[in-house]
Amino acid sequence: MSRIPRMPATARRFLAYGLDSGLPALLSLLLLTLAARSTDMATFGTFALALAIAGLQTPLAAFGLITLFFGRAASRPAGAVLIFWPGVVATLVAGAVLYGGTLTALWALAPPLLTTLYALVGLRVLGAVAGPIKAIHQARSRPDRYVPWRLVTIAAAFAATGAVVALDGGLAGYALVWGLEWLVFAAGLLAGALRSGALRPVARPRVRPVLTKAGPLFVQAVCIAVYLRFDQVYVAWRFGEAELGLYAAAARIAEAGTMVYGVVGLVVAPRIIREWTHGRLSGPARGALAGIALGAVAASGLCWVWGGDLLRLLFGPPFAAGGTILAIYVLSTCFTVYGAIGSRINVAQGTTLPSMIAGLVGAVSNVALSILLCEIQGPAGAATATVASYALSCTVTWGSALARSRRGPRAGR
Repeated sequence: MSRIPRMPATARRFLAYGLDSGLPALLSLLLLTLAARSTDMATFGTFALALAIAGLQTPLAAFGLITLFFGRAASRPAGAVLIFWPGVVATLVAGAVLYGGTLTALWALAPPLLTTLYALVGLRVLGAVAGPIKAIHQARSRPDRYVPWRLVTIAAAFAATGAVVALDGGLAGYALVWGLEWLVFAAGLLAGALRSGALRPVARPRVRPVLTKAGPLFVQAVCIAVYLRFDQVYVAWRFGEAELGLYAAAARIAEAGTMVYGVVGLVVAPRIIREWTHGRLSGPARGALAGIALGAVAASGLCWVWGGDLLRLLFGPPFAAGGTILAIYVLSTCFTVYGAIGSRINVAQGTTLPSMIAGLVGAVSNVALSILLCEIQGPAGAATATVASYALSCTVTWGSALARSRRGPRAGR
């Protein structure tokens, strides 16, 4: 059995990924907290609905890059320096069409406040190119290619948030900061990558093999967006904006925890993948996987006791009733990280089809369970549906990885 190489510069990469995940999570939590404290629950729910709509659209806008070169990077990391120009153009055009079309539909059908807030928050959709480019740098274990610029845009966003507070800019100001930060980050990331030569154009790209590998990843990305945001859209439709405000506040805190776990996943995933493909997992790798689950259960227990107090502290007294939602939702954090690691193991084994199947299972189960459980538990049912759908999706991903491992390392598709 060949020796498993050690992962270089773990501490440095852990710090970089921590800053990349932690600071944006802190910024989003700060913006949501300020928004909640600046208005009533129903208006805050409208703000959260605008965020949910924009969140549903970003993976769709990124289809050009995902299908034409993110799949190449994911299935063959050595090819992560390759970029296909039509993919960039398709992503930019798709973002503009989605943004403009949604804005027009909201202007015709929705209240003016929702239209205004989406016009500002939806700027993120125009910056969808950032996600796949980040993934390429992560596949190459090169956070230094994008983290410094992200720190600049986050610092500018914090400063802009302070200005909004000082000038009493209200919800529109917070929405503008939220949308512009990601758009500026995307523009700088793409420009910097092209200027430095980190991403070089492909002279004669073989599109069909890339589509074969990346197509399932695109479907998975769309499905993830569905079961990340459908619950919020459905809560708003079924119970109203006020209940969505309560639900969104709890979900945002839980998602911040997911980002923290994501840092751990990004750091330990390369080692777990190497050990898995060599046919064994070491004690530290098993311990890391177990620790992720135990941490989520412990966090959930704490939220059952003090979740309401935490929501009251951050968002104000009306949000204290969301403690149960937070305690349930936080359990999904471990399944998010497990799913990401399992998906990368399947890619390392030479297949992306399980990622698509897992995404479809997660999306369909989330929609069905949200509709069913909301009638039983109220808005908390959407949180239960989220946890259950993540668990089902994760089961499919790891079940496939285990089955392929038993058939031999790196089994073909």
